[in-house]
Amino acid sequence: MKGQLIRSGTAVVAAAVAGTLAGGLARGLMRVATLVAGGQPEFSWGGTLGIVLVFAIAMLPVAGLAAFTVRWWRWLAGAAGAVLLAVDAAAIAAGELGVVTSVAQRAGVIAVTLAIFATIAAAPIATVRLVDTMLGPRPRDESKGPSLSRRLRAAAEAR
Repeated sequence: MKGQLIRSGTAVVAAAVAGTLAGGLARGLMRVATLVAGGQPEFSWGGTLGIVLVFAIAMLPVAGLAAFTVRWWRWLAGAAGAVLLAVDAAAIAAGELGVVTSVAQRAGVIAVTLAIFATIAAAPIATVRLVDTMLGPRPRDESKGPSLSRRLRAAAEAR
C-alpha cells in the first residue's frame, strides 16, 4: 500500500513538473506565433495557468502508467495525451494562419507551430523519463512472459 502511494505521488509530481515546463514553453511559443502573425499578443495569468493545467492533466495518464509499469504500452497513454494537445495546437495554428498576409509571416507561423508540436511530442517522453528517474531502476515484471525485444532476440538466435 505504501509503495502504491509513493508511486501515485511520484506520478502526480512528474506530470505537474513536465506539464508545467512543456505548457510554459508552449505558451511562450504561442505568444511568438501571435507576434509573427502581426497580432498584438495579450498576456493573462488565467490563460497561462489554463494552458499549463491542460498540459499537466494530459500528462497524468502517462505518468500514472509509467509509475506502475515499465512495459511498452505505457507509451500509448503518452501518445493519447500528445494527440489531445496537438488537436488544440492545430486549431490555434489554423486561426493564426488565417490572419497572415505575407509568405514570410506564414513561414514564421508554421515554424513556430512545428516548435509547439515538438514541445507536445517531448512532454510525454520527459514525463516518463522523470518518473523513471524519480523511482529509480525497477525490475521488469517477468511473470507476464518475456518482453517483445527478448522474444525477437530469441527468435533471431534460433535461426
